[in-house]
Amino acid sequence: MQPPTLGPLGSGPAPPGPAQPGPAPPDQPLLDLAIRFPAAINALPRSPRRLSPLSPIVRIGRSILGLAIVLTAANTTSQSSSGGGHDFVIDYLVIGLTVIGGVVSWFVTTWTLEGDILQVHTGLIRRKTIRVPLSRVQAVDLVEPLLARMLGLAEVRVRTAGGTGGDARLMYLKIDEAYQARAALLALVHGLPDSTPPPPEVPLMRVSNAQLLGSILLTGTSVGVLLGIATFIGLLLAGSVGQAILASSGGA
Repeated sequence: MQPPTLGPLGSGPAPPGPAQPGPAPPDQPLLDLAIRFPAAINALPRSPRRLSPLSPIVRIGRSILGLAIVLTAANTTSQSSSGGGHDFVIDYLVIGLTVIGGVVSWFVTTWTLEGDILQVHTGLIRRKTIRVPLSRVQAVDLVEPLLARMLGLAEVRVRTAGGTGGDARLMYLKIDEAYQARAALLALVHGLPDSTPPPPEVPLMRVSNAQLLGSILLTGTSVGVLLGIATFIGLLLAGSVGQAILASSGGA
């Protein structure tokens, strides 16, 4: 123990100097994000890994809906023209082939990180590999369609410079895994360890429910669905009108 420093003669010990600053406390937003979405060590696989087993449900969901509308309209038209029952074997066969195609697509699709290149492999007969160098990555987005959100899934969309031909889409991962993969990719893109938590996000603009509903109705998918429903109703009404005309002709 060092002896106290003496001040001027007769004045006693010298007053203590200014306190030294201690270590800065951790940034609370970053700490909260690190606790909420901890970046796992294997967030980015170094060996081929498949997507979520539930991803085929999301990917073929829209196709099944479109097929259901088309097949229902075809069945209604067939029954109106022939007056008999309809053989549903072909319908079930088409839906079954669609489901099988979605499952096979999931089974043959894998993704991995080799060095500083993100790779997505897909294709059964003709293999296709999308290679995305991390040095060309401009943005890493999370996309959560309605059906995917209901199943707890999200898509990780990696956008690159120079067009969309080299973009990588991980459709779909579990929501926690998607957040971890996005955080790890953003960290590596900026030269940080992949265990770095994502930076805090600040909302730039808020969209009202009315504006959101209007934008959804104006998208190509919504317009296609509305046209399909209108076509179905038109065919249904045309069949009813045709039956009425035939009945009146027969009565005459």
